[in-house]
Amino acid sequence: MTSPCVNLTFHNDLQMLLKKSHEGKMMEYALERCASLKDIIESQGIPQTEVAQILLKNIGLGFGFIPGGGEVISVFTSTLLRPQPICSLKLAVKVEDRTL
Repeated sequence: MTSPCVNLTFHNDLQMLLKKSHEGKMMEYALERCASLKDIIESQGIPQTEVAQILLKNIGLGFGFIPGGGEVISVFTSTLLRPQPICSLKLAVKVEDRTL
């Protein structure tokens, strides 16, 4: 018997944070145990602090929602500090002081 699944779509900058094995537009997550959306999203490499909105059929969900299987869930990021998506990430390191 196969486990029920939930389909997740990660939008905007969240795509860059996904684990390499899960890159792509939509992913299927097998519900092998009772898990909240927070646990499911974080298991894909997305920190909860990066999630601004979770939708199921245009209805907002919280991190505590526990999917039963068959849902198609969209996960978005957007903050007042970063309203536009990041095009690329860069890191500056000061070599002389060996500090970031």
